[in-house]
Amino acid sequence: MTTSASAILSDATRLGVTLQLRGTKVVAHPRSALTADLVAAIDRHRADVLSALALAVPPPNSPCSNCRGPKFFARPERLTWVCAHCHPPTDASAMVCHEVPTEARDG
Repeated sequence: MTTSASAILSDATRLGVTLQLRGTKVVAHPRSALTADLVAAIDRHRADVLSALALAVPPPNSPCSNCRGPKFFARPERLTWVCAHCHPPTDASAMVCHEVPTEARDG
């Protein structure tokens, strides 16, 4: 039985299923390759799967072009990295966070 987001994504890949986010929904292609176990695992670990899919989108590798801030966040359902200084998150627990490495800030 699948118990983690990485295991769920691995199972999907092994089955030839691509998981993507559409709004707050996890969409699978092709649906015909889904198994009942995989669907149940996705439902049980939805927040972790959303976060894992958000991490699949590369975070910025340079500071914010507006304020030069190094901290960004992404809402798993949107897959868009946003500057945490220019647009402070309202609920940080629901976000995936990233900080640009110090060596990349001075460029």
